[in-house]
Amino acid sequence: MTEEAKTEEVGFGRFIAIMGVIIVFLAVWPFLFPSKNVEKPVEDQDGDYWSKSTLYPCGEVTLKEEPKRIVTFNHNHNDMLETFSYGDRVIATGYPKSFYYSFYKQLPGFDWKVRKENPNLKFFQYQPAGVFDKELFYSLDADIHHIDPNRLARMKGWSVEDVNEIATNIAPFFDNNATMLGDDAVNRNWGVYSGSVYYSFEDYTRAFYKLYNQVQKGEDLLFFIHSLEDKVKTRLKDEYRPRVAILRWKGNEITRVGINSGIEHLQYRTLGVRDAFKGLETKVQPKVEDKSILMGRIDLEGLLAIDPDVMIMPYIIYTFENDNHIMTPPWKMFLTLKDDPVGQKLSAFKNNRVYPGGILMQGPIFYCFQLEMAAKQIYPYIFGEYHQDNIYKPEEQLFSRDDLARILR
Repeated sequence: MTEEAKTEEVGFGRFIAIMGVIIVFLAVWPFLFPSKNVEKPVEDQDGDYWSKSTLYPCGEVTLKEEPKRIVTFNHNHNDMLETFSYGDRVIATGYPKSFYYSFYKQLPGFDWKVRKENPNLKFFQYQPAGVFDKELFYSLDADIHHIDPNRLARMKGWSVEDVNEIATNIAPFFDNNATMLGDDAVNRNWGVYSGSVYYSFEDYTRAFYKLYNQVQKGEDLLFFIHSLEDKVKTRLKDEYRPRVAILRWKGNEITRVGINSGIEHLQYRTLGVRDAFKGLETKVQPKVEDKSILMGRIDLEGLLAIDPDVMIMPYIIYTFENDNHIMTPPWKMFLTLKDDPVGQKLSAFKNNRVYPGGILMQGPIFYCFQLEMAAKQIYPYIFGEYHQDNIYKPEEQLFSRDDLARILR
């Protein structure tokens, strides 16, 4: 064999070897670097399953198939489901008055599905047998229940056996209501499960999105939210932190609510406000639905002694009609206190710093809007004046509606 032939043979051999390495590399590439955009059902020793995720007190929850019939209770569940177009799968939820569409309407091309006008949507509040009747769960025949078992224990007296019966015969439960309240829920008897564990907004979000094989969508939303939070905090810098009072009004009585470490008050913590009621003696009210929170009644004289810079009443945006914003009696009655001989002395009334509050059970979409809402209410001289309809010109907005909508689409 000539030297030229030998050289050609060696070259061809190298070519074959290199091609072999490339083929092997391409074969193992998907396993070394799986796509972040394609999330498929996985397999373990028990066989195929669609997804798995863990959340106390429900433990590790496995979904064998993609859920088609979903039961929720709090608004934050619906808000998260809407972010990946599962809203039309919700067959039952908590309350018919827990709807507010104005935020969703501002997102170009975003079509939400959980609507109170849906004749097929059931509400736990109006069930004749009472909230959380076992027969109701059987009739709903859901694939997943986003309800904390401790809530079932507190509101209906369910035992561990009752919870396991529905979880085994129908579908598992997946929620942690203590996350709404944070520290206020810790070390309290929530029912059939000892102790309480609550999650940060990020950890709760990740657990929920993992259950639905939407990990990347969850991370994209959290990145957007963290960017918004950083933007807000940067503009605040060393700004004076007002003393904010979160209040409720019912039956001609004022109830003071402390700013807790849960998702309920996340926007106020992000804004670094001071809790006007911090340090006051409070009492636990363990029998108020599952609001085992530190709160207490206060009269006008007591409120004047504290004299908060800003007063906010949560849930009020629920009660505003989408078009004409008619005020409902509790909010309207509370505002009349500015004409009271004592109430008119309150700095918040004198300075027009009394505002309607948002929805406490907030998911990622609502949190973005309600952070903007609270920023404008508490720091109008930095972020601009608050509008009761929550609609602003692009240059007045704290985040781009287009950018958020692109993540959702």
